[in-house]
Amino acid sequence: MTQKPVQVVRDHWDTYVAEAQDGPVFVSFDVEAAEQDLTDTLTHCARVILTIQRPNDNGGPVSPESERLYALEDELTAMLADDGVDCRLVGRLTHGGVRELVFQLADWDLWIRLAASLVRTPRTYAIGESASWTRSQRCQATSRASAVRSSAASRSPQS
Repeated sequence: MTQKPVQVVRDHWDTYVAEAQDGPVFVSFDVEAAEQDLTDTLTHCARVILTIQRPNDNGGPVSPESERLYALEDELTAMLADDGVDCRLVGRLTHGGVRELVFQLADWDLWIRLAASLVRTPRTYAIGESASWTRSQRCQATSRASAVRSSAASRSPQS
């Protein structure tokens, strides 16, 4: 492809931990994307769902798998950027033995073709599911994230 590279991953991210019924949820998100409505141009939402092979007690990966997951994320976002796919990594959730990469994107067909080509290579991970990203869903997700983040911030760590 000869398209101009795009910036898939932005610089300002925040992280928090929330409790769910089945254990902790580790959330990292693109702060700018959470504060702005990107759905005018990035109208779809896609998740890459990665099953963690040997999760720890909190449901997250341990070394060396954690390094492989970050390398896969870097490879995927670099490929999407180099190919000019109009998309943005807006969140990463780790919970219950699963890592989810959440993208907002403009062109579903192009994104899925390129993302699928990465996971077709010999690996143990695959693309999970996708859905349309409506303004209503984005507002609900942002409200839930803000509420959980506020709740987590108000709790003081116990020694």
